[in-house]
Amino acid sequence: MKKACVLLVTLLLLASCSSAKTEKEQNADLRIVDAVISIGGVNNSNDKQKLNYAFTISNEGKLLLQKDSIQIMLNNWTRKKSIENKITEKNCRRDSISIKGYVIFSSKDVQKEEIAINEPLITGIKMKKENGKEVIVKYYK
Repeated sequence: MKKACVLLVTLLLLASCSSAKTEKEQNADLRIVDAVISIGGVNNSNDKQKLNYAFTISNEGKLLLQKDSIQIMLNNWTRKKSIENKITEKNCRRDSISIKGYVIFSSKDVQKEEIAINEPLITGIKMKKENGKEVIVKYYK
């Protein structure tokens, strides 16, 4: 009985270690190496702000990705206030990906402090591999 318990615990530990390693390996090939983010007004309006961004992602594993699947992930606060979200440029090269775009969000009755508290406004980039599996590259400010 004791041997069976030890065997069961060992199998559970091995299973949890291997699944964690697999998840890490899926994202290890892609990482953000450069990020430029700025916020400014829109047409002198106090009710809208424009969040411009440019990301460069290293594709060390040379993963084959679906260019059309690339999306910016916004935090809940930004998503709720979003008026327009547009990627203006996507370049997928074998060893890197570059993305540029903007998000216009409502800033009516919003103070600068509220924006700062809710950073990062962009939490990551989502895309799909050629095989259809989704990959998320998280952005940490």
